[in-house]
Amino acid sequence: MRNASVLLLAIVTSAITIPATAEIAGVWTLTVETPRGTQHPTLTITSTPTGYTGSYVGARGELPIERIEADGDSFSFPLTVTMPMGEVELKYSGRVTGDSVAGEIGNPMGSVPFVGVRAH
Repeated sequence: MRNASVLLLAIVTSAITIPATAEIAGVWTLTVETPRGTQHPTLTITSTPTGYTGSYVGARGELPIERIEADGDSFSFPLTVTMPMGEVELKYSGRVTGDSVAGEIGNPMGSVPFVGVRAH
């Protein structure tokens, strides 16, 4: 009887699929299509004991990201950039799937999509 119970437990356990949570921490090379052409910024997401932080390196130099909200394989963060017309707040949101990332960047004029791959 014990062998039958163990076998039944093995069958039931193997049938349960637990989705893996993607690791959002890492260095990401992004591709963003903008009105000024294709951009390839680098997004670095760092795991800390209290959550996630990071940095963004693009055409305007390196910008710190104080706090990144994460929920499973999804993340979001605000990024304030200085433009000729003043400061503009962008809202990044994305989802990690393995070594790929995709999402959108919200801005005062709407939003633009981005994709990326894990660099490290």
